[in-house]
Amino acid sequence: MTQIIVTVPGVSFDNMLFGDGWQLGELEGWWDTTKPRIGSDPRPEWHGDFGQDNVYLEPRFITVSGVFQSRENPDLVTSARDAITALHEAGEFDFTVSDGAVGRVTARLASEVLWDVDYAPGCASFEFTVKADDPRRYGAKQTYSTGVPTPGVGIADPFLDPVQEGAAGNLGRVELTNTGTAPSEPKVRVTGGLSEGFEVLCVETARIVRVTRPIPDGSVIDIDMGSGAVWIDQQSPLAATYVPVAEWISVAPGETCTLQFTPLGVQSGVPMMTVEFAEASW
Repeated sequence: MTQIIVTVPGVSFDNMLFGDGWQLGELEGWWDTTKPRIGSDPRPEWHGDFGQDNVYLEPRFITVSGVFQSRENPDLVTSARDAITALHEAGEFDFTVSDGAVGRVTARLASEVLWDVDYAPGCASFEFTVKADDPRRYGAKQTYSTGVPTPGVGIADPFLDPVQEGAAGNLGRVELTNTGTAPSEPKVRVTGGLSEGFEVLCVETARIVRVTRPIPDGSVIDIDMGSGAVWIDQQSPLAATYVPVAEWISVAPGETCTLQFTPLGVQSGVPMMTVEFAEASW
């Protein structure tokens, strides 16, 4: 029997737990793919339709049920109910499943929390459903960082004693590999100062995202390649005029994308590009 642990904010459910605590009974909707969203463009006066180039999947609904047990201290049943019903106020949260591998979706509560205290003394059964707008299941988040490109330093000529061996430069690149079965989009954060903005290029596909707004030292630009959202200082969306090239970058399953960070204009401080990425599967 495979151990399965489901984690939501403040609570973990375990199908191999047989004493007091949160016991996972059923987990539905996690391993299945969701329904395809298929349109129809009928062929006039002929069989079938014209089909469509892309088939997209519906959101993912996941149902969790089980038992909370506290026979030694039955009063904990009430506080356990408070912990699980707090999901109503949690908004979007990470819903994580560990079943030998670790998978994650961003979800929110999509049903009432069923809570039955008549199950047995010191026990309560529960059931709830969450909705993940994005049906893809993501692996562990990986974070990569690089500064702006800098040249290397060669060996001094004429030779000095002791010999100065030089130093390697920095390409200003990070490499992302998607080992899953679904495409995955990175999130990029760039810190100033950059007088005329910056450019992010996927070397393999030549797709570019260019930001032409000055970024003062201490300011931050966040780019979500999946949603196409660009924010400055985590407060204000950036006007489209400051993103003249917006070829949002996605990493196909089984593929690698090397992101090149290129500053525009004059640099100040220590500009950095930090990339958050995770493999994705259906």
